[in-house]
Amino acid sequence: MKDNPFFNPHKLTVILSVCLVLAGCAGVAAPENRHPGIAIETGTLLSVTGCPLHYARYQPEQVSRGDLIVLGPGFLRSGAHLADLAQSLAATGVTTVVLDACADRIWSGSHVRRGFEMIQLADTLAARRVVYAGFSAGALAALVAGRHDPRALGVVALDLVDAQSLGQRMADGMTRPLLG
Repeated sequence: MKDNPFFNPHKLTVILSVCLVLAGCAGVAAPENRHPGIAIETGTLLSVTGCPLHYARYQPEQVSRGDLIVLGPGFLRSGAHLADLAQSLAATGVTTVVLDACADRIWSGSHVRRGFEMIQLADTLAARRVVYAGFSAGALAALVAGRHDPRALGVVALDLVDAQSLGQRMADGMTRPLLG
């Protein structure tokens, strides 16, 4: 390939990156209900910073009151990417909520703030026992939330990315189960 005068690895990287971002953005539509026994409600609350936090709650018909799973999305910050997972979890009988992140610069992370926003949502929904979970950057926020919320039963980190060793610091000495 290197001998090919039309092969440009930098151009290929840019094209591939754009395609991946566009493919990821294609799934941000409103969640489609795939489980007949699950009610999907959307809501908004204001974070302590004044940012509107949009969320989708997947409520099963037969529910264990006070139990909650809070899911945080990754880099693209849309909970629509986790809609199928949320519905599958809710189908087990546990209310599941997917929280969109505030619209700030995607490269800033704000992982600690996002973790505390997950706790704020659990407070708003009067959760007694919580499992925090997330994908990528959402997994890092879930780890922050699970470390700081005494109601947390544990954390599920799906493809966790770390930033400035925050994940390692949150995991060190954590007394709750952490799956990743």
